[in-house]
Amino acid sequence: MRMVSLGLSVVLRLGVVAGLGVALGVPCASAQSAPAAATSPAPAGLRNPRPTAASGTVTGHVYCTDTQRPARFADVDLLREYIPGGGNASAAPAAPSYQSVGRGRTALDGSFVIPGVAAGDYYVMATQTGYVSPLAVARAAGKALGGVPLTHVAENRSADVLVSMDRGAVVTGRVTYDDGSPVAGVSVRLRPATDATVGGGGGRGGFGGPGGDTGTGFTDDRGVFRASGLSPGKYLVVATVQTETTGGRGGGFGGRGSFAAPISVYAPATQHRSEGRVLEIHGGETVDGADISVALAGLHVVKGSVESKADAHLLNSGSVTLTDTQDGSFSRTATVGRDGTYFLEYLPAGSYTLSVSGADRSGGGRREDSDTTRRYVSATTNVVIGEHDVAVDPVLLAEAPASQ
Repeated sequence: MRMVSLGLSVVLRLGVVAGLGVALGVPCASAQSAPAAATSPAPAGLRNPRPTAASGTVTGHVYCTDTQRPARFADVDLLREYIPGGGNASAAPAAPSYQSVGRGRTALDGSFVIPGVAAGDYYVMATQTGYVSPLAVARAAGKALGGVPLTHVAENRSADVLVSMDRGAVVTGRVTYDDGSPVAGVSVRLRPATDATVGGGGGRGGFGGPGGDTGTGFTDDRGVFRASGLSPGKYLVVATVQTETTGGRGGGFGGRGSFAAPISVYAPATQHRSEGRVLEIHGGETVDGADISVALAGLHVVKGSVESKADAHLLNSGSVTLTDTQDGSFSRTATVGRDGTYFLEYLPAGSYTLSVSGADRSGGGRREDSDTTRRYVSATTNVVIGEHDVAVDPVLLAEAPASQ
């Protein structure tokens, strides 16, 4: 991505017009011939700055590198960078965060005006559906913002900026149940993956750093999705399916009458991140056929109860987490109902560790009605799921010392 940060001179103002000459009937300059962008690391003054009165203005133009035409009705954000620890050199290095302190939208000719800007240094970023978001890329990589022009706004002055947007790649596919019927209205996301962990059978199963997902789309009535605006990289394709509610207000397995935890299914047809197929994207291409099969038939249920070790009475509050022993990234969580039972469903065969916490609450286990709580020491037990559902023996918890 090539972007330019322009100052206040007449020469640079003319450069903006030349760069967007297509709006005036003149051929646009190519991205390759555009001046180099000012994308150096943020100066010390940008780290947790204290802005002065909002009196400046940022103006400019945004163009699309794929068409060399103005970006019409694109969003433009002024971003201030914050370094964790206030830029303290002795602190452990950490990725900066960014806050939008001003926003505008381009006109038909790609121009924008953002008034009332405090004096200071700002990154100027443009975004639009189908184009790469530099901020999303930085967050996914856990790195500083790159390829975005940095401009200085002086008090009572205007700063002109030329901003470009790169069209991202597109991934399409279809989500179906194992009988071929479409899975409609579910989110499908692209998740950064790394060679070091994908297929390794453990850890985080191929996920990138702290940034999380990108290119979110939703399936239509045919189960078809289209995720756009993707930057080059390696990705896992994941669909999130919300299943039915579990239990009822009066108790029973599940006990709370709430939605069960959603199921994440990775292309082509697995709940395990480490078994997901990796898509490698090199540029702004379209990748078809990233289909996902949500195979719910043949999955299993794990259920059981949580009791006091002292007198075997059922505890009326708590939670359970079932974690795959071979793939620590795969786990399911459920609450302990007021009747002391729990219920986990749609689980593939495998070996798991069940972690259990429990408590006794006055008011019948309802948190909102509880005045006092008796706490218990957490415990774990092993669970093996084969060809059938599993009823786990009651998990006995010892009462915790008063200091806990």
